[in-house]
Amino acid sequence: MVTEFLRRATRIAKSAAFRADAGVSAGDSGGCGVYFDDVAVQVVRLTRIPGPARARLTACGGAALPEGAVRAGRVRKPEAVARTLAEVCERLGLSATDVRRRDTAVIAVPAYTLVTETVVCPREMAPRAARAWGERFAAALLNDDGGRRRVGATWAGAGRRSLRVFACAGETVDDRLAIMEMAGLPVHAVDAAPLAVRRAYLWGSDGPTHAETCDATRLHGLVQIDEHGVDVGVFDAAECLSERRVPVAAEGATPMRLADAVHHICRELPVAPQRLHVSPGSLPQQTANAFCDAVSETLSVPVHTFDPLAGLDTVGAVGRVRNTLAQRAALATACGLALRGLAQRGMPLR
Repeated sequence: MVTEFLRRATRIAKSAAFRADAGVSAGDSGGCGVYFDDVAVQVVRLTRIPGPARARLTACGGAALPEGAVRAGRVRKPEAVARTLAEVCERLGLSATDVRRRDTAVIAVPAYTLVTETVVCPREMAPRAARAWGERFAAALLNDDGGRRRVGATWAGAGRRSLRVFACAGETVDDRLAIMEMAGLPVHAVDAAPLAVRRAYLWGSDGPTHAETCDATRLHGLVQIDEHGVDVGVFDAAECLSERRVPVAAEGATPMRLADAVHHICRELPVAPQRLHVSPGSLPQQTANAFCDAVSETLSVPVHTFDPLAGLDTVGAVGRVRNTLAQRAALATACGLALRGLAQRGMPLR
């Protein structure tokens, strides 16, 4: 049964070619971001272009996962997840053959599957050695009696003195690699979902949406909501000054409860944001709007929903680019992953 499904999923993915109205030729290379959590699958493909936009959205979309297919980040029904992913790719005209041949594909693990910590590097340690040191530190974060781990480290803030290290169970990554293989798609890099959303946010902070709603001279913050917690980061330009995450079950949570969690985090941070953008994850439009209003009233700062597609060239894109803001906002992680794919192809990011 599994073998037959693998053949069928690969055949579906291979049979689809990029649509002519997407404006994508066979020679265009790009970044393809694929993300799925407990709720849905999201796919975004970007290509690099000259001009202020710098990146063109060629395809975007997603679909809800069958109930119970993924629970707490662990894949329980791999065939159902791979089938949903293959169907999304087919609908967007994303050929697995073309993705393998010309794109850099990046996936991510959800924040709630990660153990993370910010550590200060030893003095006078070379950057490459510091990254290796951080990964060894991350390996000790999981208390799993010597089980397989996946670890990573990235610079936290400017100056390259601190590292944000991550660790998760090896099975969490292996599950996602298997899903991509079942759908016929390659994987060139594995990221952390919070970093992907942050990348999309900071990259887009030069865009028209931010310019219209924000004063770039003030400290700004990004609120990320997922099924299991709330994450708040405060930035000065592109430098992260402080960040914190608290566990909150977003499913069934009221806007006021989520707003109280953000208020609690902001009171504990050493610096206070003077404006906030919210990445609401899978929250419905009405709930996301009520949450933004509640946070704005509680903290007395302007709050806006982060639109990851603002500032992108969307001419000819395949997918529902004109969806509601909440549906566009749900693409933030996949958009950040696609940007990393472009970065690995040489496009400079902030």
